[in-house]
Amino acid sequence: MENSNHNMVLMMAKKYWLLILKIIFVIGLINAVRFLASNYESKYQVCLERKVNWKQTILRGKVMSKYIDSSNHLLPTIDLLYGKKLNKIAIVWDESGLFDFVSKGDSLQKGENTLKVTIYRDKSVFYFHIDPNCEQYKN
Repeated sequence: MENSNHNMVLMMAKKYWLLILKIIFVIGLINAVRFLASNYESKYQVCLERKVNWKQTILRGKVMSKYIDSSNHLLPTIDLLYGKKLNKIAIVWDESGLFDFVSKGDSLQKGENTLKVTIYRDKSVFYFHIDPNCEQYKN
């Protein structure tokens, strides 16, 4: 009789442990989905903020150099000289080909409230539209 009670207690304990493990697994799964969803949304928000900041940025000057900035998350970067001031411009989420196209000695211009960048090279004028595709990060 004692042996059957002992077996019954062991079976109930095993069932409860399995139930507890299933609950822990489900809670972990829910938290993983919540984390991924919040990370996905925050990438969208970051993209929108960068787009607004880029749109408000005014650029004028002569391209002194271009490089991948190892000290700033490996971002494509252009050093732009305007007067005596050297500005370091990170080209974030550029799908237009601007960074690949621009060369040392080019003149670069971008007005406020626009996404259009104008490059003057020799006697030619080139236009690039820098518009990060934020919709790819939207739910």
